[in-house]
Amino acid sequence: MIYGPDYGSPDTMRPHSVAVLLGVLFVLSSLSPAVAAPEDEEIPMLRLFFEKEEYIIGEEVNVTAELTANGRYVNPDIGGIALAILMNFTFGQGGPGDIQWVGLDSVPGERGVFTGSFVSQPQHVVALDPGGEGLPLMGKVIFMMAICAYKQVQTMAMGVVPIESGPVINVAVSDHYPSPGDTVTVTVTTTNGTVVDAADVVVGLSSYDGETSQDLADLTVTRESTGVYKASYTIPVDLTDGTLYTVNAGASFPDYNTSAYLQPLFGTGFMVSFYDIWFQNVSATDDETVVAVWVADTAGNALSGIDVDMTVDVYLKAGGLDTQVLANTTGADGSAVFTVSHASAERLDVTGMASDGTYVQRFYMEAVIDHSMPEPPEPEDPDGGFSVEAWEFPETGPIWDMIKEP
Repeated sequence: MIYGPDYGSPDTMRPHSVAVLLGVLFVLSSLSPAVAAPEDEEIPMLRLFFEKEEYIIGEEVNVTAELTANGRYVNPDIGGIALAILMNFTFGQGGPGDIQWVGLDSVPGERGVFTGSFVSQPQHVVALDPGGEGLPLMGKVIFMMAICAYKQVQTMAMGVVPIESGPVINVAVSDHYPSPGDTVTVTVTTTNGTVVDAADVVVGLSSYDGETSQDLADLTVTRESTGVYKASYTIPVDLTDGTLYTVNAGASFPDYNTSAYLQPLFGTGFMVSFYDIWFQNVSATDDETVVAVWVADTAGNALSGIDVDMTVDVYLKAGGLDTQVLANTTGADGSAVFTVSHASAERLDVTGMASDGTYVQRFYMEAVIDHSMPEPPEPEDPDGGFSVEAWEFPETGPIWDMIKEP
């Protein structure tokens, strides 16, 4: 086995040695040229490969190191390739601990390929734990660095072997489309490989009515069982504006920096809707665009007598903005038609609101002027009722977007 006399012995190194190694690696990476190398200069590249994506403590970890220069396999200078395991140090909770070297053997008959192995131990594990609140937790890994030289040019590679999955938080709501007076339950589940209790769980709520956004007070969280937490919110019974509520949940975990809260990758929430609003680009010419706003109740029945007020920003091809304020009322078929006169334009940005005098729902739409003439919806019955595709809550984004294109 080759340990590399320039990098230490197979025994562990003390913290000051780790710091020196990290410093050397940082300097080497910082000094990497930012310009293209001459064609005749060989640029070495060192890479690490592992057989599996995740390991458990006590399992053998097989490592393969490959050294290439300008795309061809090469052997390193005398001293071989040194592989270091960084042990007993936690990002965000103090400095590094020790280093353990792993011997790598050259593979007979294969240039530039070295293999080695070690048995994963608890002291090898690094907790990727952030130092600041709000940063993500990343689980536990074994962190390695390999170093070698080729034609006196030093190169390195970093390797990360996951030992256990990081903490995960899942957030679900009992009803995506509640009505005023309804109670929505928020369920938070915390796992770290299996279901585990969190150190702390916070469930916040923010609301947006299409015009005003505000943060509401944090909800009271109760522990239902191991790793399962619940909170609830009752929609104000006197709410009159269509409102989107976004759940802002986070959890901290034992054995990690407890000031760092993990949040779900995708947000969730619920929405109070009084109307379903559908936008249609009826026709377009160089100097005129006709649009229709269709309004139905949440069951898909056309609503007549709904006041629709719109502000239209027309983006002109020649540059500049033409802003117009328009108003109309839905007819028996649930539609309100608007004619927008303008010079040659690229698109319209429409913001507006629909109201029956009590309940208000705001909408936004960006309409590209494409000169198309889609057909309006076909009534389902002689009374003029029509179906509108149900608006699905966007699990992957907080955008207020209740308007459908044909």
